[in-house]
Amino acid sequence: MLSYMKLVKGDGTSIMCIEREREALLKFKHGVLDEHGILSSWGSEEDKKECCKWRGIQCSNRTSHITVLDLQTSVSSTQSLGGKISPSLFELSHLKYLNIHNNYFSGAIPLRLGNLTNNELSHLKYLNIHNNYFSGAIPLRLGNLTNLCVLDLGFNFILTVENLDWLSHLRYNWLLNFSSNLIDIDMSNNPLGGSIPYAFGNTKSLVNLSLAGCLLEAELPKSFRNLTRLRTLEIPYNNLTGQLPEFFQSLATDGENSLEILDLGSNLFSGSLPDFTRFKSLRILELANNKLNGSFPKSFGRVCSLAYLNLFGNKMTGLLPELTLLPSLQSLYLTNNRLNGRLPKSIGQLSKLKFLLTPLNSFEGTISEAHLLNLSNLKELDLSFSSLAFQLRADWTPPFQLDVIRLQHCNLGTHFPKWLQSQHNFSELDISSTGISDTVPIWFWDLSPQLEYLNMSYNQIYGVIPDLSMKFSGFPRIDLSSNHFDGPIPLLPPNVTSLHMSKNMLTGSILFLCTIANEFFNSLDLSGNLLSGDLPNCWMSMKELVILNLANNNFSGKIPTSIGSLHQLQTLHLCKNDFIGELPSSIKNCRFWTSQNNISRNIPHCFNKFTSLVETNSSSGMIGFEITAYDYGVYYGVCEYMSSALMQWKGKESEYKNILGLLKLTDLSSNNLSGNIPREFVSLEGLVSLNLSRNNLTGDIIQTIGQMKMLEILDLSVNQLSGEIPTDLASLTFLSVLDLSNNNFSGKIPSSTQLQTFDASVYAGNRELCGVPLPNECQEDETNLVPPSIDHGKYNNIQEVEDTSISLGFYISVILGFVIGFWGLCVPLLLSKARGDMPISSC
Repeated sequence: MLSYMKLVKGDGTSIMCIEREREALLKFKHGVLDEHGILSSWGSEEDKKECCKWRGIQCSNRTSHITVLDLQTSVSSTQSLGGKISPSLFELSHLKYLNIHNNYFSGAIPLRLGNLTNNELSHLKYLNIHNNYFSGAIPLRLGNLTNLCVLDLGFNFILTVENLDWLSHLRYNWLLNFSSNLIDIDMSNNPLGGSIPYAFGNTKSLVNLSLAGCLLEAELPKSFRNLTRLRTLEIPYNNLTGQLPEFFQSLATDGENSLEILDLGSNLFSGSLPDFTRFKSLRILELANNKLNGSFPKSFGRVCSLAYLNLFGNKMTGLLPELTLLPSLQSLYLTNNRLNGRLPKSIGQLSKLKFLLTPLNSFEGTISEAHLLNLSNLKELDLSFSSLAFQLRADWTPPFQLDVIRLQHCNLGTHFPKWLQSQHNFSELDISSTGISDTVPIWFWDLSPQLEYLNMSYNQIYGVIPDLSMKFSGFPRIDLSSNHFDGPIPLLPPNVTSLHMSKNMLTGSILFLCTIANEFFNSLDLSGNLLSGDLPNCWMSMKELVILNLANNNFSGKIPTSIGSLHQLQTLHLCKNDFIGELPSSIKNCRFWTSQNNISRNIPHCFNKFTSLVETNSSSGMIGFEITAYDYGVYYGVCEYMSSALMQWKGKESEYKNILGLLKLTDLSSNNLSGNIPREFVSLEGLVSLNLSRNNLTGDIIQTIGQMKMLEILDLSVNQLSGEIPTDLASLTFLSVLDLSNNNFSGKIPSSTQLQTFDASVYAGNRELCGVPLPNECQEDETNLVPPSIDHGKYNNIQEVEDTSISLGFYISVILGFVIGFWGLCVPLLLSKARGDMPISSC
């Protein structure tokens, strides 16, 4: 009797399922984590014995053997399977199709996979374990599966192959066995490392190859010339190098008519664009984020099959070629290059074009109706950050209905663009910095029920903002800042996630915030208006708030205690208002500050927790905060908030934005702070400037102040500090600006080349202080030795020092999220423990 003899039900009905294979499946299920009952149809009960009808199982009508095991789940599904792969699976010796894509199986891939001794899975033609959590080495016996046509091991992230040695010479032998069968290989997003193996070029049947995100390097092996059937080659997100024209020479000459998809994005390829015309079937060309330069070749517009071109983030120069010979083009991404000149009017003939993105180039000239004439399928238009000027008739009606409109920094003219009245489906509109000086027409606010992002900032738009509570969809983001809007802030959508209305002339209170408080609200900037009244006390309902800027208004009263519940806060600006009293006890955890109000208390002892001021490493000069954006509760992207600040720097107030991250300073001046200078300040080794002037501080200067090695500027003037000046101050070799005037210091100024070269005004107003450079000598001095003169003239008069005199040392390191207090105690933000300790930012 055969071990796979068919069973018979009690009613005499024959069961197709083979008993041995059914038991193997039940053993496999035993090791599976199935929280959602996906395998509920699998069982040993009488009514479940027909395993050929179980979910994901198919049997051969001729032999009754199980040939298909398909447990793939969809990417969007929240229900999936986990656990480890049971060895019992290999008892399904007639299995041809095995698919467990998009689950969370883990552990090592069983070494028995491909064991010829027991003929295990030797009939397998399709193997897909994509997007799981398998780890360890890929079994060498995999090459014994000589019938395999599709191999997908992608997105396991921790599969290794010892630098792909398994594919070369002895360890590559398994791949050589596939030279006539294997047509599809996907090993993407596994840390394979090393160079692309030469042996891939021997799989002559290969049609699709994906090695995305595998940490590969070096150049494409010349053996790829053998892949004459190659249709898809995807190797983005690696470290591949070489000249792009040479890369194309490595591709098969006989494959010119087969290659359809080529993705080389996010590598290190350099050189100019080669001649693509020999690849007559090429539809998708992805070259984003490389180091390409030069201009478009004259033959570029002759690839008539090309539907998708992405050159984002390269260094392409020159003019955009005529595009009339690209009739199939649907997507054109040219963002962030160095292209210049005028946009060719031939763009208007690309009737299939859906996405046109050219921001961050140097295009100039006009956009006329001819540029947009036949773009009836256009869905996304992004011409931002260029010198393009729109010249369209007032009665012109576009042929398209756009979903996304980004025209930031284009010139749209002084009047509100009337052609927008024909657009009814857009979800995103950015017309910031476009030169509009007009009121918003009434028809605009009722245009698109899909609107989720609106940015009209940095124009001269005026008038009263109407009721917006029913004008947006999803979880909207609104930016109307830097205009001339007046009147009260209107009713807003209850699900708003970002609201920026700074630098207008808005009046009234902000008690309305309690009506829009929601769990996704993450950014609020109402600074630079005429708003007044008390702050609301409902901040506990905005627990995801990252940005809160209410500076430069007329707010009054006490800071509400509920602000202490904002555990995600990264920057808080409350300066230049009329707040009174002390900081609430709920925020006396050294995470919050406020400046140029009437706040009084001791300086907290937690500055050593501000990691950006402790570290001395350098970085970029921008402070940006990533803000999660939501669409019906689902994360779909991030936006950036660029913090700017009016800072007291070398005697004058200036606005800093692009280099704010380089200004590693703490300015708590012009408040009513009292008590001693916290000893924790000496831990801030990365601090460049410290200004505690014009307060009521007492006690002495920290004796170990020399530990603040990067300090260039120290201003402790107009306080009640006393005691002797510590000798450790002389070890601050970068110190170029010093002011200790108008305190109660006594004793002799320590002798050093550094301290005696400052002007006497630095020490003035300390009656019991003596020694060079002061005119009054110390009694104990028998001889007053003056050290060699060092010219600090350019630093003596702080008022006259220009902003350009900031030294190189001042630009050491970036603060990725700090709150700089100017003129007084500014308010740093509450970072959660998971995100690290908080930096300091200004107002």
